[in-house]
Amino acid sequence: MGRDDGAPMRVRWARLRLQIIGTLLASPPEDGELATRIAELAGRTWKHPTIDGSVQYSAKTIERWYYTARGEQDPFRALERKVPKHAGTHPAIGDASRRRSARSIALIPGGATSSTTTTSSRSGERTRGSASCPRT
Repeated sequence: MGRDDGAPMRVRWARLRLQIIGTLLASPPEDGELATRIAELAGRTWKHPTIDGSVQYSAKTIERWYYTARGEQDPFRALERKVPKHAGTHPAIGDASRRRSARSIALIPGGATSSTTTTSSRSGERTRGSASCPRT
């Protein structure tokens, strides 16, 4: 697992998580043994997947990963960082709001520029209307 293997960041982190809890999944602990085995894993340091250095995780974090991956058909996918559905978009304003705003702007004579307040850079006076037509 090299840093420059070209794998996406989420895949590198999933590999690390699976390496950490892999022994728990391959050889499930006996009753009452889980906390001890997780504490052992939490006491270790692990090679950071993206930079030179090491990283250590709390027992709670390792336990969360274990319960996330346990019983999954593909534990690797379960441990991967989920890519949000809206990734690559800018959904700050919904489609309905965007359409209402466009209709409102269309109703303003001269479009959006006629209702803006600007400051003339030369005189510093505030004008209402188009920035290219300062009030005299």
